[in-house]
Amino acid sequence: MKYNMYAVFNKETGIYDGIQLFRSDVLASRSLMASLKASRDLIPEEFSLFRIGEFDNETCIAVVSVSPEKIPLDFSSLYRTEEKMSDVPNQGSVLKDEG
Repeated sequence: MKYNMYAVFNKETGIYDGIQLFRSDVLASRSLMASLKASRDLIPEEFSLFRIGEFDNETCIAVVSVSPEKIPLDFSSLYRTEEKMSDVPNQGSVLKDEG
């Protein structure tokens, strides 16, 4: 099966790091965003995600892109406040007593 290869660019250090394999850009960006959200020490805007090639896990052949492609990231989701359960209206019990 073929996977895309991704690298994370850190603008602060000026290096690419964290090479990982994912099946799609969406999965790669979700993974990076989850990592950034989990760490309170990182500044999300300092990181960029690039698709750098393709890896086939059946043949063990990697093809590296001549020109890595930057994957757009939506940092707004990191700054949304989570809704508290107490703010959600009570919808009642899932099971209703018919008896």
